Amino acid sequence: MITRSDVLTQGKQRLRDHSPSESPYLDALLLLSHTLKLSKEALLTSLEKPIWEVDALSFGKLLRLREKGLPIAYITRRKEFYGLEFFVDERVLIPRPDTEILVETALEIGRDLSPLAILDLCTGSGCIGISLKHSLPHADVSLADISDDALAVATLNARNILESELKVLKTDLFDSIDSTYDMIVTNPPYLTDSECDSKELKARSEPDIALRSGHDGFTHIRKIIGSAYKALNPGGHLLIEGGFDQAKKTRELMIGSGYADVAIIKDLGGNDRVVMGRRA
Repeated sequence: MITRSDVLTQGKQRLRDHSPSESPYLDALLLLSHTLKLSKEALLTSLEKPIWEVDALSFGKLLRLREKGLPIAYITRRKEFYGLEFFVDERVLIPRPDTEILVETALEIGRDLSPLAILDLCTGSGCIGISLKHSLPHADVSLADISDDALAVATLNARNILESELKVLKTDLFDSIDSTYDMIVTNPPYLTDSECDSKELKARSEPDIALRSGHDGFTHIRKIIGSAYKALNPGGHLLIEGGFDQAKKTRELMIGSGYADVAIIKDLGGNDRVVMGRRA
């Protein structure tokens, strides 16, 4: 009799030996729980139960995808972010825990503001804007992206999580934005061309359009800082997520463009993550 524990152990060994996974046991656990349509907790309390051959074969197929470098979130088509479960696939960037500090910072600013108009620029899966709307029901949140595919995923997530739709805008940054906002939040592309061309990143299958930002990684950040000021209402805030090594330069660019009270916010790992400034 082959048990769930047996295939889990085999899966962990396969991922440890043949995949880029840094957490082979957890990855195997997530893939097996997905295969069996069980929570991790339910699986862990039933490991000695036998497993059907068809389920073992299905689990093996998922392991092969992980061995090739495909992220767990793309295999299972879901990713938790800020306590909410988002649908994700290769059309959008996988939400990162580090981005939750962007949501936290925006909430601190927006909780006492009414009315409150928020633009989530380069929205991707919609995780930032939808999380803000979930916590601030009174806010008027718009989701903007250059990608039709991304906007389709964001719309699906809004329906699933909020049970309603948010306004979506197809635009190349601010090219088609004609409204003004009290807050603009963005996690734009900020990787360099060389980073995007690495084999490791290509193996993840995340959309290049959501990652690549020129030779120095600042193409989008520069454009956003230069254009966002006019799209903010007086006193409105711009919050930009970037790489930990980009925050100081981003801060300098914002100060040079006339933003006031420019500050750098660290993520839970202690790394510089978000730069925010205010339209005077």
